[in-house]
Amino acid sequence: MSEQLSWPRLRALLRNESIGEYRIWLIASAVTVGAMLVGAMYAQPNRELDPPYYRVAYFVALVILGTIQASLAFTELHDKSQNTAFLLLPASTLEKTLAPLLTTTILFIVYLLALTTAASAAIEGLDWLLYRRTNELFDPFAREVWAGLPHYLVVQSWFFLGAAWFRKAHYLKTLFAIMVGGLVLAALAFLFAVVAGFVTISSSGLHAQTNVDSWLFSYSDSKPLRVSLATLWLVAQPLFCWWLAWLRIRETQVSHGV
Repeated sequence: MSEQLSWPRLRALLRNESIGEYRIWLIASAVTVGAMLVGAMYAQPNRELDPPYYRVAYFVALVILGTIQASLAFTELHDKSQNTAFLLLPASTLEKTLAPLLTTTILFIVYLLALTTAASAAIEGLDWLLYRRTNELFDPFAREVWAGLPHYLVVQSWFFLGAAWFRKAHYLKTLFAIMVGGLVLAALAFLFAVVAGFVTISSSGLHAQTNVDSWLFSYSDSKPLRVSLATLWLVAQPLFCWWLAWLRIRETQVSHGV
């Protein structure tokens, strides 16, 4: 049994996470299914619709509910009435980080896949009985569904880090940090374009040089570059945010003498 990672301890933490949040999961599930029902009743039945209705509904629910859940992953840590019990749990910092991480990624994704599949079958059965029409059922094994999950992990990692980093208003502060970070990156990209000569500034405004398109297309067609950027965005970036969250939890435990 490893001092840092033990399956029995991790399993106990996962069980506590599920038991402590099952009421919230039930309410969120009821709201999600209700929203899908209302949308399905007003959706135009069209089997050629791309993307299908339930696939869109699934990703909307995944992003909204998943990010909210991720932003609340460490509420006990920041609650003065509960943080002592959290810090004194007989588990390592890695396990305390992995339990909510697995809950907001693997467990939540699998649960929402099952919920959407069952909800689509039930709703379309009702739709057929009432209106003699159906929308396309949700296919949890569709390639497009699984292709979109890495992008959810990217977004989830930001809110998971925000849950560990901020003490209050985790969701709003994470959104604000994302907005500020986006503006900073846009400013740096603009500064680079000006310094590199891709964009010039004159009295008549901004002017992009004619060689910019050819430069961008030549690099965007490079397969090694695309693979490298995709790896950085979809793999390295979430891992980095999760690692920072773990460091934040460890720092808190050390500062409390645990």
